[in-house]
Amino acid sequence: MHSDETKAKQVNEQLSDESVDAFVKKWDIPEVNKQITSDEQQFVEQFFRLWEQSLQKVELGEAISIEKWKDLQQRENDSTLISTFQFKLEDIMPNLQNEKINSIALLQLLFLLEKNLS
Repeated sequence: MHSDETKAKQVNEQLSDESVDAFVKKWDIPEVNKQITSDEQQFVEQFFRLWEQSLQKVELGEAISIEKWKDLQQRENDSTLISTFQFKLEDIMPNLQNEKINSIALLQLLFLLEKNLS
């Protein structure tokens, strides 16, 4: 997983040269017309900033800052949308610390947020 299509294509070519089947797919989150509160909006914005920072860490081969994810997971709120996401985030957070599967955990988080906003 990469933040930039060009980098993803380069890695795909390298894998192809090593006889590994791979592909590049852009992840698009469909536009949703769901009414959310300003607190929920701030949570979503914080999530995306943290998600992008975490992806950059993965691309550089560095550890993801789990403390920031814990802060997001423990953030006070009165929203069912946020609470549901936070509850599921707790299960995914340990995988963010595992360098072998942290990119999969980031995909899970993106899917989870998309699902909760749909």
